[in-house]
Amino acid sequence: MLSKVIEVGYGSVKKVSIGGGGKLVLIGGPCAIEDRDHAFMMAEKIGLICDDLGVDWIYKSCYDKDCRSSPDSYHGLGIEGGLKVLSDIRDTFGIPVTSDFSDTAWAQATGEVCDLVQVPAYLCRQTSILSAAARTGRPIHLKKGQFMSPWNMANSVKKIEAAGGSEVILGDRGTFFGYNMLVNDFRCLPIMGKLVIRFVTMQPTPFKCQLPWETFLVVKGNLFPIWYVRQPPVALTPFSQRFTMTQKMRSLIRILF
Repeated sequence: MLSKVIEVGYGSVKKVSIGGGGKLVLIGGPCAIEDRDHAFMMAEKIGLICDDLGVDWIYKSCYDKDCRSSPDSYHGLGIEGGLKVLSDIRDTFGIPVTSDFSDTAWAQATGEVCDLVQVPAYLCRQTSILSAAARTGRPIHLKKGQFMSPWNMANSVKKIEAAGGSEVILGDRGTFFGYNMLVNDFRCLPIMGKLVIRFVTMQPTPFKCQLPWETFLVVKGNLFPIWYVRQPPVALTPFSQRFTMTQKMRSLIRILF
């Protein structure tokens, strides 16, 4: 049975359809917004690759990545500056944009700019966050917590529906496999597909194994490390979540799509 189709995009941006057995969609961009120039560079380069390969995509970058493990880690530009960058990317490139939000007070402003509202995996059971996401009126990308079974996500979806939300995309964020070990169990996809729309998220990679010191892609049975966007100490994104787009992104998108 095919899932329903959710259309992401409002106003004049290019609409992106997710679900219904259609083609895969890329949700991609820097984990956190580092600065305006970097965000625009990433949007331009990813857009050129996706246009050339015929891949529909949504620009994703967070204005405040509030779940960092260290108090010294970079979180983003903050809600005001970050949403301004995302709004300008929408206007300049004509593409949908998305960001996490981690505080109910941020929900309305996030929904006023973003075409798709994301709920962080660590907050996927938080009733106040799920209700606030529903009240934005935007489609919701709900990431399965690493500590959650796919069956448990049914209750999170019900919380969104109880608050008036009806367009929910479930994403697999991986599952803890022992301490500090993260894997993707693909059996969860058809299970969650029966709840709402089946969708594989790129957050930060679509199919991954993660150790405390490195992140890997698993594509067609092969293991690939994630490379860097900027070399330390310039890079602001955590060590294990950087990759070299100019060298590897085109090949990666071609393999996946």
